[in-house]
Amino acid sequence: NLFRLHKPNEQGILHRTYRVQGNFFLVLKAVTFFRLTKYQELFEERDGWLRLMDQLKAHQYLDICMPKAFPEVLHSGSAFSPGGVPLTKLSVGLRIGSLRKDLEVLGDRIWQKKWLGYKRTDPAQFSAMPLSWENSYGFKASDTNPNGVGNLSAGNANEVLVSLPNIYYPGEALSSPSSSARSAGFGPLEPQWPVRSRYAKSFDLEYIAEEFPAMPQNLDFRLYNMAPEDQWLDSLKGDEDYELVNLHRDFPLLKGKLPGVRPRFFKKSLSSISEVPLVPETVWFFPEGDLGVIIHASNENFGEQDPLKSIGEVLLAYEWLEDTPRDLDYYEFELNRRIDKKSLDAMFNQAALRPAPSEEKIKENDLRRSEELLRIEEQRQEDWERFSTKHSENHPETESLPSEPPIDPRLIITESEMKSGNYSLDSLVDAAAEVRRDSVQKAQEVDERDAPISPLESDALNDEQLVEASIERIHKTAIEAPAEETEDSNFDSKSFDGRALYRANLASKVVALEPQIDSKKINEVAGGALREEFIQILAAGEDLSGRDFSGLDASFLDLAGKDFHGSIFECADLTGANFERANLEGCSFVGADIDQTRFVEANLSATNFSEANGVETLFTKSKISSKSAFSKLALVRADFSGSRITNCIFLGSKLINCCFSETLLSQSIFNDCQMNMAEVSAAKIERCIFGSCSLTHCSWSDSTVVKCGFTSCAHHFSVFSDVSFRNSMFGVTCTSSAINFNANQFADCGLRGLVGTASRVNSSSFVNCDLG
Repeated sequence: NLFRLHKPNEQGILHRTYRVQGNFFLVLKAVTFFRLTKYQELFEERDGWLRLMDQLKAHQYLDICMPKAFPEVLHSGSAFSPGGVPLTKLSVGLRIGSLRKDLEVLGDRIWQKKWLGYKRTDPAQFSAMPLSWENSYGFKASDTNPNGVGNLSAGNANEVLVSLPNIYYPGEALSSPSSSARSAGFGPLEPQWPVRSRYAKSFDLEYIAEEFPAMPQNLDFRLYNMAPEDQWLDSLKGDEDYELVNLHRDFPLLKGKLPGVRPRFFKKSLSSISEVPLVPETVWFFPEGDLGVIIHASNENFGEQDPLKSIGEVLLAYEWLEDTPRDLDYYEFELNRRIDKKSLDAMFNQAALRPAPSEEKIKENDLRRSEELLRIEEQRQEDWERFSTKHSENHPETESLPSEPPIDPRLIITESEMKSGNYSLDSLVDAAAEVRRDSVQKAQEVDERDAPISPLESDALNDEQLVEASIERIHKTAIEAPAEETEDSNFDSKSFDGRALYRANLASKVVALEPQIDSKKINEVAGGALREEFIQILAAGEDLSGRDFSGLDASFLDLAGKDFHGSIFECADLTGANFERANLEGCSFVGADIDQTRFVEANLSATNFSEANGVETLFTKSKISSKSAFSKLALVRADFSGSRITNCIFLGSKLINCCFSETLLSQSIFNDCQMNMAEVSAAKIERCIFGSCSLTHCSWSDSTVVKCGFTSCAHHFSVFSDVSFRNSMFGVTCTSSAINFNANQFADCGLRGLVGTASRVNSSSFVNCDLG
């Protein structure tokens, strides 16, 4: 068993176990990537590893994840002349805390043979010089640097190496081919070089015979220090000042301060939670990538118990050293929230695992949010004005549409908040529920006061009355003021917007997640009569928008290209109906029968298909967006080929044996859905969340999955062929028995939560992935 990790994006984790004399040890290392040129600006772990790939040399690792005897500092990069002006000699320096190390860099030179021996040539000019061990003093038999140059030594092909070193300690330049100097550099030493391998003497034949595969009991942890000894530190706090002299292309003197990060690591075993202390151990500087790395480490003895089998859940957070540490109870609460999975916040909100923002940061975030909300509102109003203008042009006989109400900021997660993870889904859900309650209450008030027809009361109306009331309802597109109001001398008929009130009355049905009892009865009693009236309305060319067609029998009617925006088809029989290229924006199909209904190329923005049922329904090339609702929708063999599904929510829905060929699916949520036997081919799925979904026996091919999360999903017996997964996560026990990954690409993905049995992986690549 592997532990399950909960952490913010800015923190990475390395772990390793080893044994000594029957005792298990767990090494944990928290990795923090930070910007050198801006204090306390951290990179997300994913971005940090990507930057690191461009900076580390081939076959060089960041950390072997074993304890080190001393803290240390390392540098990888080049020396740069100020302003890029060519010169022949340059001083460089690395300073952190009390450690100061200065080196001299000279241009290329060789030993040139003269009558009286060898003489150094003058150094060539340079503006940049790699600070590699190949450019430092050394020779094949050197303890410190077998890759170096300087003594007319033989190369790999027995050629004579006439180059002189470029890098020296001050005052130690070679005067003749027989002279020597200390090997100079800031970078890591190879583990097989004698300067490091001398600490591996305990790995001898006696050890192999008596202790292997455990580690030797007299293991010298200096073996795992990579830096030269003059870059080892007596102590490291993590907030030291540093100076990089002529080590950055744009800054001859780069001064800064380590970010002062305090990682906090907590583990849960059985019912108890405890903290694992982490101490700063390693600092890396990669100036050419404006990247710094600080690694905090722990080395905990678990006795005879394998730590990977005894730890169930772990939580990694971080604080600033300047802040007061949070107590254990705080993090125990956060870990338990994530284990219980009852809170959406626990899955996506990372703010609780980060330092509390400063007042300046809060003001900065508030200002950014306000600016983004303003842009969203402006774009929304522009879109509404275009729609309203088009509506007036197409329907000059109707009144102009009422103004679009302003957005509710509580229901908006901005782009910057989505990127940073600083938002609360619990708050959003609570706000959405409050808005829905208010909408329903207001709609009910409109029903009671201003409805064109008194609300249907099935028990009070006989079938004949119900038919009459339903027919009157579908003819209604605007309403008159109630008599008792018009008799009021204070009533202003010019200000009374009857159509707006009628639309408000319909709004309660648009947001409803289940059909009204009356709608079901209307379908049984009045469906046929409503059909005849509906056909007459079609023949007359009347405006079809904003009407209540609840219970209508429109089966097998050709409604292609019609504009029904804002209308209600609650519990309607739409079997075989053709809505091809129809405008169905804002319509409700709650509880409707949509067997073999054609929504081909239809506009289904902001539609509500909750509790609708359909077999072989066609949604090909349709546009389904703007928070369309799909609660307890049941579809079998539906075809979504070529459709665009954006900003939709599917709750408890069944989408069995459906086709998603060339479908664009983005920014949508699927929770507790059954999507078995789905065919996903040449599709693009972006920023979607699949929680507690059944995705068994599915076929995925030639598709891309970007920034998606799969939590507690079942993928049994599914086949993935040539699918590209990027920046996606399989978390919280995704089960995948007998699945087949064939020629897939995984980049920057978290696969720790994917539990597979009898599964196959063929010809697939995993780049920067967390495999647990």
